[in-house]
Amino acid sequence: METPDEVLRALVAPIVASESWVIDGTYQRKLGRLVLDAADLIVWLDLPVRVWLPRLTRRTWRRLRGREPLWNDNRESVASAILGWDSLFVFALRTHFARRRDWPRELTSYPVIRLRSPAAVREFLRSDLRTPATALSESASALGSRRRARTARRRGR
Repeated sequence: METPDEVLRALVAPIVASESWVIDGTYQRKLGRLVLDAADLIVWLDLPVRVWLPRLTRRTWRRLRGREPLWNDNRESVASAILGWDSLFVFALRTHFARRRDWPRELTSYPVIRLRSPAAVREFLRSDLRTPATALSESASALGSRRRARTARRRGR
């Protein structure tokens, strides 16, 4: 059963008003800009399909095989995972490409670090996560510059 929008907003509003929090997802359809406007930093894991699709497949297979309980005691089924427009895999693919198309424009007024590879994620996690968002944004630019430099060296430039 899905939590009604107003109930979810009542639950999330005090969390995002607190000093420190992490939320996986924006919930824009249900919460509007509440999460985005309260965030000091948005970390966008924009990994390639070749990275996240096998991970999703393994995780889904494990959950199906073990009948693992999810949120609200739901369980994945073969039908919810692979059948239909709203299935897990179709949803994941659809939203991946929609986010890549829409988020660069929609998130321009927010501090965003866009991590596009597992190596970038590892570098970000090794960074000082207690650093203020502006310094993190600057360090993300530095991460991107170092990554581009390493790629150029590998190509012999």
